[in-house]
Amino acid sequence: MRILWKHGMKNVGVNLLTVLTLMANRMLAATVVIEAVFAIPGMGSLIVKAALQRDFPVVQGVVLAMVVIVLLLNLLADLLYGVIDPRVK
Repeated sequence: MRILWKHGMKNVGVNLLTVLTLMANRMLAATVVIEAVFAIPGMGSLIVKAALQRDFPVVQGVVLAMVVIVLLLNLLADLLYGVIDPRVK
């Protein structure tokens, strides 16, 4: 088991991290739909309410916040690539 963890994670780790990052980005994008459907307060419902009220500065602020979160997730994934697999450096 230790051999599988040590040698297997080196080969699978980068792909796994890529998939996890893409899933996190899609979950963030899906918050708009999920919060609107289930009436859960959050960033998604805020952007829907602001768009319906034509409050465009709030829409721009929420979209900017979501973009910053996506960029930080991608930056973190890129930095972790070198930690998981030294060949990437």
